[in-house]
Amino acid sequence: MIELWFGVPVFFKDFDNKVFHQELDNAMSNVEIKSAEKIWNDTVQTSFTHSSNNKLLDDCPELSGSIVNTMSEYLTYFNLENATGVGITGSWINVTERGQFQHYHDHAGDDISGVFYHQSTGSTDEGEIVFKSPAPGIAQSQLMSGQSNKAYYPPKKGRLMLFPSVLEHAVLPNKTDLKRISVSFNASIIWK
Repeated sequence: MIELWFGVPVFFKDFDNKVFHQELDNAMSNVEIKSAEKIWNDTVQTSFTHSSNNKLLDDCPELSGSIVNTMSEYLTYFNLENATGVGITGSWINVTERGQFQHYHDHAGDDISGVFYHQSTGSTDEGEIVFKSPAPGIAQSQLMSGQSNKAYYPPKKGRLMLFPSVLEHAVLPNKTDLKRISVSFNASIIWK
């Protein structure tokens, strides 16, 4: 018998909903998008700051509602008996132009994190999101040397991705002249 340990469920759902994108266009006009804070060494442009309340999705009720419903669907995978739902704790926009990227980081302190791609052609050259294995020492094992310790996913307009907030991830540099625009968010489980 073989059991797969340390598997990390990453959830995808593709939406083809013009209302979501219209809400985001309107919400973006109400936030300040600027270079990432210097402590990060990222080059992405974002509306996230440590001093604001980062509530972009408050202005996007259709998208926000669909994200919450999808997170509830994702939650069923974990069989948490006392969980009654999820609530978004923060959301912000990221704009990535040619050469811009985000370094490895996590969103520890929340339960579920995610990204919704607002503008993307789906090209890997626009900068893939990369997830690190939660067992980083695997790369040093001769037995496991054929296993990858990273997973790469290209951006795709309308795609929603959900993952545990503690999972380290980065965004590779955008190699195109097109702006990739995404919404990132965090959520916490609501318990009985």
